[in-house]
Amino acid sequence: MWIAENIAKLFSLKQITSVLDLGAGNGKRSLFSASYGAKVIAIDNQSMPLWQFPKYLKTHPSITFLQADIRDLNLNFNQSFDLILLFNVIVFLKKKFFLEQILPYYLEKLNKWGVLCLSFFFDDDPTMSINQKLSFYVFKDFKLPKGYIIQKQEEKTLQDNHIPDGEHEHHVWYIEIIKV
Repeated sequence: MWIAENIAKLFSLKQITSVLDLGAGNGKRSLFSASYGAKVIAIDNQSMPLWQFPKYLKTHPSITFLQADIRDLNLNFNQSFDLILLFNVIVFLKKKFFLEQILPYYLEKLNKWGVLCLSFFFDDDPTMSINQKLSFYVFKDFKLPKGYIIQKQEEKTLQDNHIPDGEHEHHVWYIEIIKV
């Protein structure tokens, strides 16, 4: 709910007409963005059966779904975006590759004054810290190129309940990066 509130604030403050939802999963943030009138491109590799992008959203008139990997830096959208969403995905990416290649690549896809919102799990997250293959980040890892600033950064502990972990908490960090 907290992340949805942050996104809703952005829609109320900015003229957002184009959204890129990276790691779209089950499409809830794509649908949320489309409900504000934005055209959405949703990308997910669909490797997690539990978080599949539903068929009914694949025919949504405001959402274009692409089954692809966000690590593919040859994706060509032929457009830039007012808002890019990247939630709870970067822990699955090699830290150096994400910070040096993926993040700069997608920052370049922002329109002037566009925002890239990302969230990530902190290494003390009880459901994530057991996996030794994950990459963990802290706010100071995000050294941005000239022309970009961090507009907002927050951290929260959130309650969650889903398969296979049941009821549990996540320690989540959230950042908004704006292109100036």
